[in-house]
Amino acid sequence: MYIRACAIAVIFVCLSVCAWGKNLYVSTTGSDSTTYAVNDIDHPWLTVEKAVTSVEPGDTVYFRAGSYEIASTIDTISNTNPISESERVVFQNYDGETVNIATTFDSSTAESTAAIRVDRDYYSFTGLNLEAAGTFFYFGYTSSADYGYIDSCNIYISVYGGSPNLGCIRYQVDRAIGGRVTNCILHGPGVGDFSSTRNTAGVFAFRSQGLVVENNEFYNLPRAIFFKHTCVGYDTGISVKNNYIYNVGEGIVWVGQYADISNNIIYSRSNGIKIGEDGGAGDDGTNIGGDFNDIQHNTVVLYNTYNSDSAPIYFLKATSDPDGPIGNVVKNNIFAVEEVNYAKYQAFNPFSSGGGSDYNLYLNTSACIYHYITSSTLYSLSNWRSLYSLDSNSIGGSPTFSGGGTFSAITDYTLTSESLGYQAADDGDDMGADVSLVGVSAGASTTRYYLDTDGDGYSPGDYQDAESDPGETWYTEAELTSIV
Repeated sequence: MYIRACAIAVIFVCLSVCAWGKNLYVSTTGSDSTTYAVNDIDHPWLTVEKAVTSVEPGDTVYFRAGSYEIASTIDTISNTNPISESERVVFQNYDGETVNIATTFDSSTAESTAAIRVDRDYYSFTGLNLEAAGTFFYFGYTSSADYGYIDSCNIYISVYGGSPNLGCIRYQVDRAIGGRVTNCILHGPGVGDFSSTRNTAGVFAFRSQGLVVENNEFYNLPRAIFFKHTCVGYDTGISVKNNYIYNVGEGIVWVGQYADISNNIIYSRSNGIKIGEDGGAGDDGTNIGGDFNDIQHNTVVLYNTYNSDSAPIYFLKATSDPDGPIGNVVKNNIFAVEEVNYAKYQAFNPFSSGGGSDYNLYLNTSACIYHYITSSTLYSLSNWRSLYSLDSNSIGGSPTFSGGGTFSAITDYTLTSESLGYQAADDGDDMGADVSLVGVSAGASTTRYYLDTDGDGYSPGDYQDAESDPGETWYTEAELTSIV
């Protein structure tokens, strides 16, 4: 009797606190009068607002095909907060169906306005076409929104930011840790008048620890990725990799620290990668930032540049940062423009404190690096080497891309076998980006798995998504098949 009573008690407790999750549905023919308990594929809700404000931890909401409208900002602050990955809430299209969601109001009038303000942890949105006249997702508006994921979405921002900071996706300070944007297409109305529209970006992050932005496509934006305030001064796993960025004002504008910024293709009108812009106070109350970033295997091409300050990589000293960016590693990149501004203002060195620059391809060897350490001097590559002991294995000259002088697809940035930089990186690969890894389709086709070492001989079915145990050895599906 005692054992039976205990068992009943355990079941009761589990039912009370365990989040089993439910599949919920939204359809253009549904009804918001449908209760949570009744909702199923035959009894869906009608609106995005009803779905977003009605979920419980562990739920998955499926949107059926069609177009939906959002008439005012949707808030999640009153929802029950998931407490772990197992309680993640997912909003996605159903079975590959095309789902379009657009705002019918202006969400650009104030910085606090957005289509959906996510103030709950472990929320994901995937497989949706989204449009807003301003910011669509605002993670961490007033409360914690850690581990907010956006995957395989197409997001269009139809207006420019000026005084308000606007982005397709915004992650706000330490209320939005571990955000992840993958396999998305993020685009806007164009570059615009860059001097007044530069506070518009595809991904807009403020001091966001652990941010991951990988295998996305950005275009027609003043800025693609804007990390505006610095985060904590240690490694939180920030990664900006394998993105295809083109027809933008600036590619990556960055005051984050300890980031892996690698294998991106950037085709921009102004700065390709800009480190150290004065973006305001960081987590420690200072403006110090842009330190200890690993910038490798990027291909940066500038076109129709605004002025002589434009550069494929630009280390900028903020007025309140006594040293400017330090400890950065810049290796194996292609910088295809006449002039490279490595630093601005005086008395700092972006490569000090363990950083370095080498194995890069510069377009011009006689007028290569414009540097402000002691004076505003345009150095040749040979003078730069002798004075600062940097770039000893870097080369100068014009790369030969498979697309010639035309860049309309990712593959156009592939180096030909006769090109400078071909298999000339310090790892034996080409300088610049590995185009096979760049972009949305590449991200979707290189899902990584690990072998589950449970002693059953590694049967072909015995693999799991690597996200569930990042400590294991990761493989592509093709590699896994050859092993097992």
